[in-house]
Amino acid sequence: MPNPTFYNLPPEKRELITTVAIDEFYEKGYEKTSIAKIIDKAKIPRGSFYQYFEDKNDLYRYLIIEVIGARKHQYSAHLSNLKELSFFDYIRHLFLSGIQFYRDYPKLASIAIDFMSIRDKELRIIILGESQKKADDYFIQYINERKDDGEIVNSLDTSTLVYFIHSMNQTLANFFLDHGKTFEDDHLVQQVNNMISILENGIKPLEGENIGKNEEI
Repeated sequence: MPNPTFYNLPPEKRELITTVAIDEFYEKGYEKTSIAKIIDKAKIPRGSFYQYFEDKNDLYRYLIIEVIGARKHQYSAHLSNLKELSFFDYIRHLFLSGIQFYRDYPKLASIAIDFMSIRDKELRIIILGESQKKADDYFIQYINERKDDGEIVNSLDTSTLVYFIHSMNQTLANFFLDHGKTFEDDHLVQQVNNMISILENGIKPLEGENIGKNEEI
């Protein structure tokens, strides 16, 4: 995380450095982002940068933490009745609030999605530390509680369900990046509802259900 010298900067200077860094990571992605470019665009001496951050990973971690903070703030602001929601309504809210986050903070969302696709496990641990494990542990506990309530079949492997929902979230994020600007919110909401329906009902026909050739294209 940033050194105290970064937080001692005037707010407008901190904002400039942060904005430039967001633009660079948004446009280039983690691998191709250059500290030299950030230093040049923010108009700060190279030595000063390393008084603020240890390296590119340190700056990147700062931005990811900013993303997580913004996401949590928006999510919490729209959800005060978690215990009252069904499991599937909770997942639906999670996805829909994600869409709103993509709408409100497109650059931060893009950086987050890029980070989610990084395969360097060591880097992910460096960036997130224990926060991802804590989030997963919380979600696992939540699912197990819903199993105890009889809302989710008890024989279902919890870890697999967590992975599956993460994968759905990644798919939705990529879909939004590819199509979000061209689709109305109603269409995106329908995509979420379709995904939740598959999660809730599966794809195997129910006993006695009429099975025939689907004429839809």
